[in-house]
Amino acid sequence: MKICIPVEEDNGIDSIPRQHFKSAPLFIIYDTNTGATEVIDNVTGDETYEESKPGDILKGKSIDVVFAGSIDKDVLSDLNSMGIKVYRSMPGTILGNIEVLKRGDLDEVTPDTL
Repeated sequence: MKICIPVEEDNGIDSIPRQHFKSAPLFIIYDTNTGATEVIDNVTGDETYEESKPGDILKGKSIDVVFAGSIDKDVLSDLNSMGIKVYRSMPGTILGNIEVLKRGDLDEVTPDTL
């Protein structure tokens, strides 16, 4: 499974997820099968914050899950349309959130739970 996590800075799986998905400067993609990580700058060209679509950056990355403390409705819809589930991140590290997800204890974010 590939998980995308918005972060302020890259400390691998010890990174702390950023609260808001869309405004994160970086995304870490973690592959739970291989342990590999990839860091992607949240750059969406010359678009303004309001017009940016982080989902465009993730296309072709085979992401299964995104962690987000908060997420805009339009971004959630965009990610869901690509088959990506969004889960509300908890305080702590990426690794801690992955462990909670594996136990089935992270809440899925849906349009009804925004």
